[in-house]
Amino acid sequence: MLLNKPCAIVDIETTGGNHKHCHITEFAVLQLQTDGSFISHEQLVNHQQNIPPFISKLTGIDNSMVADQPSFSEVALGLKSILEDHVFIAHNVRFDYGFIKRQLADMDIQFRPTMLCTVRLARALYPQWPSYSLDNICRQIGYNRPVSHRAMADVLATKAFIDHAISDLGLDIVNATAKRQIKRPSLPAA
Repeated sequence: MLLNKPCAIVDIETTGGNHKHCHITEFAVLQLQTDGSFISHEQLVNHQQNIPPFISKLTGIDNSMVADQPSFSEVALGLKSILEDHVFIAHNVRFDYGFIKRQLADMDIQFRPTMLCTVRLARALYPQWPSYSLDNICRQIGYNRPVSHRAMADVLATKAFIDHAISDLGLDIVNATAKRQIKRPSLPAA
């Protein structure tokens, strides 16, 4: 098992790139269980903010898809309980964590998980790769995903990378590298 701890692979889709002004439109979480199984969670979120056309084109998520979905405040405690006591794993963890932390903080809910960034993990394990975007990593490992920029598709692609690294390099090497990544702060000190 990765890190010998409960882990949750997370991905979100948003109305834009700035976590201070934009909102989550979709999240997906894959809770990795100690027996090798996993539990998946995915949810569209009514962000109560217009989704810009370029974001709709990128993600395929439009205003009509989220109109009847719960607001973030309605799913926040459930999401926090899913993530609590799990290593928070994401491809570019600062992005996903920044949005979730800010939206929880807006509700006076504190959230400070242990985090692992799979971009940094991929760079450490495969320094010869030309790029570490999720699309390029999928090409490097031969993982064919039908869509990108949808939360569960990106979570499954991230899991495919982790599975590939464990199969290719061995669990001990991946765990040792991941532990080194966790020991280094992935967020600015402030």
